[in-house]
Amino acid sequence: MAPPIYHLTQALESKYFIPGMPDCNRDMILTVCHYVIKLCTSRKDQQDDKIIYLLEQLNDSLKNDSTDLDENQSFIILLWSFVTELKVFFKVPNSKGTTLNPIMLLAVFIDFLLEICDGIWSYMDSFGSCQAELKFFITFLGDKPASQPTSLDENKNVLTDIEAVANDLGSFLYSFYFYIGEKDWMRASLLSISKDLALADILGKVEQVKEKIKEHCMAVPWKMLTPKTSVVSLFLFDSLLDDLNLLMIQKYERCIDVKDQIRTIVEELKSLRSFLEDMEVQKHLELEGFLIQTSDIAYEVLYILTSYAPVWYLTLRLPQVMEKIKLIRLPLEKLNKYPTEQVASQDEISLEDVANRIAGMLKDAENPSQKVSLEAQTPSIQEDIFVGLDDEANEIKEILLGNQKERQIISIWGIWTW
Repeated sequence: MAPPIYHLTQALESKYFIPGMPDCNRDMILTVCHYVIKLCTSRKDQQDDKIIYLLEQLNDSLKNDSTDLDENQSFIILLWSFVTELKVFFKVPNSKGTTLNPIMLLAVFIDFLLEICDGIWSYMDSFGSCQAELKFFITFLGDKPASQPTSLDENKNVLTDIEAVANDLGSFLYSFYFYIGEKDWMRASLLSISKDLALADILGKVEQVKEKIKEHCMAVPWKMLTPKTSVVSLFLFDSLLDDLNLLMIQKYERCIDVKDQIRTIVEELKSLRSFLEDMEVQKHLELEGFLIQTSDIAYEVLYILTSYAPVWYLTLRLPQVMEKIKLIRLPLEKLNKYPTEQVASQDEISLEDVANRIAGMLKDAENPSQKVSLEAQTPSIQEDIFVGLDDEANEIKEILLGNQKERQIISIWGIWTW
């Protein structure tokens, strides 16, 4: 159960309770409190008990709403203890005791860093660049390639590198806010040259990680399919297409450089939609998978375009999406050419199919008129020597479909091969 922090919130929002504390520090403490509560209540970790206990003490100490100086100092000392314990929350949390996967935990932590950066970007121009890079990291983590392994298993390395940069930034932000001592417990050196250099170093590492993300996205096979949803609906697909069309009409600023690619993808998706409708997809269970995959691709395109992705990432990902559309179109065209009930994959061919095909071959041998004449290619065969093959065909079917465990031998003669 989440601990109440009403009194703590009231105190931090009051500029008179702790004179001299910068507003950004007050906001940051509240941001961290909400993050800590959300994280601790979503997992079972005994190490979280201490921070929750301190948070409850802080809130309870303010219930009397006293302005007594001694009590105020006691609160500051208690707050200092709380701030010291917060350091462990400025790094990516482990997955112990939580149902979130590592990618989600990393995204949650980066989102937390974004909230903190939002309160201080006006103090340092470089924080604006930092925010942009963090937003891109979240976009990548939510995109399909982040969870797709490659032949080089680069996804683990990319995620590890993103985590390392996030931890460096978390450590930087903690020291940025809390240059602390027991008597002068909060002193932010906003114009410190050392902090400028530290942030510049982190941004340099970010550029290296972005290069690895490019390599990873290019290494992910184009044949990878998006995870299937459980929703099979042309109406849902239409809704996604409407959103994409609206995006094009509004001339979304970041999409200007890739508008031709977007238009091509939208037209291809519309074409697939018409194709599926003509094939009466909702009446054939075997076609539902194509509708699901097509809807997932529309989701994917919409996510990429509306998330905080730079142009270079759009130019990298959109061609990959186009390849996925082609991979869906090819089998659909084949199914449209041949009725679905006559098309079977190699995995679906049974022994009975094989037996029937062989029997058909033997039957064809009895009816030369149905095949190309072999007279010019083979020695002449007297009519009275040719014998019907019905019995042989039935015998072959019985052997193939029988349950005998012993090895069976089939002797087929009289068939010319070239």
